Amino acid sequence: MKTLLEISNDFYELANIQINKDKYRLLTNNKLYVGKEIELTLGSELTKVKINKKKEGVRILGVYIDAYNSPSPTLKKLRQTVALFSNTLRRKKLMHNHIIYITNKVLMPILEYRNQFQVFTIEQCNFVMAPIKKLFKQSLHLLRSTPDALIHHYLLPSINNFFYNQMYSHIAMTQLLFNTPLLNPIAMTQMLTTQYEFWLPHFPTHEDLTKLESTKLATTFLSKLLIYFNNFNIVFTPVYDTTITGGRTPLLFHIPNITKSDITSLQNKRLIFLDQIISGDSSFLLTFLEMKQMAQKNWKGAPPNWLKKMENTEIWTTTNRRLINPPKELPIQNFLIQTPNVLPKKENQLRNQWYIFWDPKSNTSIYGKGITQVNHKDTPSMTQVQHYVQSYLEDDALFDFRASNSHQDAITPRKKTTILKPCKGCALHTYNVDRPLICTMYIVTSSLCKFKLYNQNIMKRKFPNAKNFWKFPTKHHITLHNMAYNSFLKLNRSSFSHFNLNSNFSNNDMVHNRKFSPQELAMNCNLNKNHFYFLYSIFKDGSLSLDGTNKSIMGAAWVEVSSSVNDTFQCSTAHLPSSTKAKVLAILTTIIAAPTHCHVTIHTDSKNVIDTFNKTGRSNLSQRRIMKLNNFSLWILIYRLIKTKSLRVDMFKVKAHSGHSHNDKADHLAKDACNNSPIFLAISHYSQAPIMVPTLANYGPIDKNIRKYLQRITNLHTFEKLLRTKTLSPLFGPTLDQFDRINWELTKDWIAQSCDGSICSAANDRHTGFKIKNLGHILPTVDKQWLYYPKLYPDSPTNCILCNSTAASNTHWGLCHQHHADRLTDYKECLSVLIKALETYKEIAIAPSAQIAVSTSPLGYLIARFIRSRKVKSLITNAFLSAFMDNIIRKYWRKYARAYKQWEKSLHITKRDKRLYRKRRNQDTEPNHIPGPRLSRTSLPSGTRSREDIRRLVYAVGSNYLHSGSILDYFVSFTPDMREPLSLDINGWCRNMDRSG
Repeated sequence: MKTLLEISNDFYELANIQINKDKYRLLTNNKLYVGKEIELTLGSELTKVKINKKKEGVRILGVYIDAYNSPSPTLKKLRQTVALFSNTLRRKKLMHNHIIYITNKVLMPILEYRNQFQVFTIEQCNFVMAPIKKLFKQSLHLLRSTPDALIHHYLLPSINNFFYNQMYSHIAMTQLLFNTPLLNPIAMTQMLTTQYEFWLPHFPTHEDLTKLESTKLATTFLSKLLIYFNNFNIVFTPVYDTTITGGRTPLLFHIPNITKSDITSLQNKRLIFLDQIISGDSSFLLTFLEMKQMAQKNWKGAPPNWLKKMENTEIWTTTNRRLINPPKELPIQNFLIQTPNVLPKKENQLRNQWYIFWDPKSNTSIYGKGITQVNHKDTPSMTQVQHYVQSYLEDDALFDFRASNSHQDAITPRKKTTILKPCKGCALHTYNVDRPLICTMYIVTSSLCKFKLYNQNIMKRKFPNAKNFWKFPTKHHITLHNMAYNSFLKLNRSSFSHFNLNSNFSNNDMVHNRKFSPQELAMNCNLNKNHFYFLYSIFKDGSLSLDGTNKSIMGAAWVEVSSSVNDTFQCSTAHLPSSTKAKVLAILTTIIAAPTHCHVTIHTDSKNVIDTFNKTGRSNLSQRRIMKLNNFSLWILIYRLIKTKSLRVDMFKVKAHSGHSHNDKADHLAKDACNNSPIFLAISHYSQAPIMVPTLANYGPIDKNIRKYLQRITNLHTFEKLLRTKTLSPLFGPTLDQFDRINWELTKDWIAQSCDGSICSAANDRHTGFKIKNLGHILPTVDKQWLYYPKLYPDSPTNCILCNSTAASNTHWGLCHQHHADRLTDYKECLSVLIKALETYKEIAIAPSAQIAVSTSPLGYLIARFIRSRKVKSLITNAFLSAFMDNIIRKYWRKYARAYKQWEKSLHITKRDKRLYRKRRNQDTEPNHIPGPRLSRTSLPSGTRSREDIRRLVYAVGSNYLHSGSILDYFVSFTPDMREPLSLDINGWCRNMDRSG
């Protein structure tokens, strides 16, 4: 730090810059110096520099940071910024459209910039945006309890969701980090740090992040982001293999309620796989002492907490320690394996040498007795063995239990005795002239593992009926079997990790990080070129067949027309379908097929492809702008191929379906390719590749504008939240299978339509707010009011005020039987407006009569049968819904509202009562508010119905209780007939108290 200070001071002197040294701040996570001052030599002076406190941030270029990476300074500043905006806007006469513009275009970019190095939860984001949300709801005359799904929904007038907005920013920056060559060292370090933080043998996958979400292991910025992105099914998949070998099953997911201290203990003991702490047959959990012996480490202290957790949940009993869910495959462990030595002679006779090795063809272990070892020059040493077959003594039919002391209750394989018997002949036999009657084979000496046998005389006394040709190994078959398997894995250097990418992704684009040589790139389709600079005129086309996002097939094809051969090419691919992607793929395959140092002319019917090709070729285009283009990975590869192969490429526009023979032929080939199985190309950059690629749940890479792509996903999340709100979920069912019966695009146009033609007006705010409340079923009916003010209304929800036969609700008031006859007449008037509009703007000649179609078709399908233009569709829809709103909805809501007010008046409920009720509730929910004691009915003295008794009681209790609202709220609740006189007297009493001090 001293050197850095000297360098900075020299720079200031060179540039003649005056620095206020009193503003120097020092950040440290050393608890001994936090919040204190130290003396530093700044230039030639000794200056006291203040050290910031633990949660005290420092502003650097508008971003607040601190030594402990605490989110508190940033959260505090964001809250202050939002409060400043809300206080400023509250004093202005603004409409809801003004607030939408200021929030989305001014406030959100400021919050996004200041939140570059922190990520906040949904609750924290709602806490920050609470003042603005309250202000926006007030501008639309919505209740404060209106669901956030209504004010953040993209189909409605809405403000941006801050939580989603921070996700857009962070995912774009994360993609830039892992796709910029200059930042690759930092990106690789962060990736390995994240893997070490979770203590996984591989970079966390989609399934891993789903399991880790409930834990509190994510502490770094990148790990938190990965978990949040995974909630939207976006996973960053590494291109480089960071897999740690040595086991199959990660230990992390077998420890219940894992904590950071458990991870630290595992890291100190270098335990990362379940294979390291279970028995060789994958059936038992080892004791702590056995783990020490297997790891050959002298761990000190008591058994760790994570082991105690596993003993409580992962094994049946602590006596036998059998696993409840053992792994299906053999564990990979560190065995002490003895291999035979290579003897000096060319042919060596072996005596009493027993081996076991792993046969990958049969996927099992094979036993053998050594016969000879043959060593020839420049060839590996080979050992001839006699094949022996393994079995268990208790399962052998030749063994007589009655004359033996063996346990007959040996049920599990671990309790059974392993025996070896000579093989009588099998497919592994290699014929030998010297020993034709025994089953022999030749095995590479280095792949054999040695083991020993028990003394035959000792085993004969233990098992009197055992046959002389039976052999008894000193180790159990399960141990030897696992030892042979681990020896085979070490020799072949296999990948031990369970981590495998999804098959849909592993064969897709942008996965393999392979560097292509110029010779490989020059390989083409064996096109015959007549001279060095060969001119190609290639007609190409792309075709798309839609069948779902991940099932759609895109066909690409091109036709070479410069030579007489007229070579053709066609292929298909899938994932993130678009016709433009198919055309770009056709261009890519064209560039791959072209020889080096040639001139390629491409004709296409897509002006968009030509414009993007010219735009991508600009040298001043930054990496961030390139990644905002659709199919940017293909475009990057196209230009790198052009540069490496020294190609000159020109593109020309051809009118589609104009009768051009070559263009029609390419179009036909592309459509035929859609009928074939898609071929997934393993495409990568042959220069420096990205560290990680964003993928859609490992289905394939996302090579589009990642910010807009995530925005589409969050729109679906918001849409689902709206459909699952308590008021709307009964309409669409638990599976939401009825939501497509509504034309949501026309609904969006209808809600956005102004009632008076102006963009901003108070009347339009009220009109739009009424539409939103009507859409969300949150109009203030009796059932809603009872939820908001339970103590002011009767104990249970009341029936409809008009018909008094059905429970009051938002779904009933418009269908009330009280105005059934009038409603039919109004319906006919609205239908006449619709029929007249359809006949006036009719565009499809074969459409049926509007009078007949109205009675048989839903509204959206009905308009589509008559009109093609979307603008005209919106015009007709708005005309019909305007008539429906004026003649039915607002008409009958006014009737209901008038009856509702009369009902409230009969109960002596006024607006003042509701306001005081809300005020008391807000005071009770404030964290620093300590309410005064509440008076009960029985605490009223006799005669409190008189004004003098009430006044006397108020004076007796004192002003402290009065200011808390207790006395006032009490009398408002229990003396309805005295409310107005009481309120006036209390206000006068307060004025007198203020005058008298």
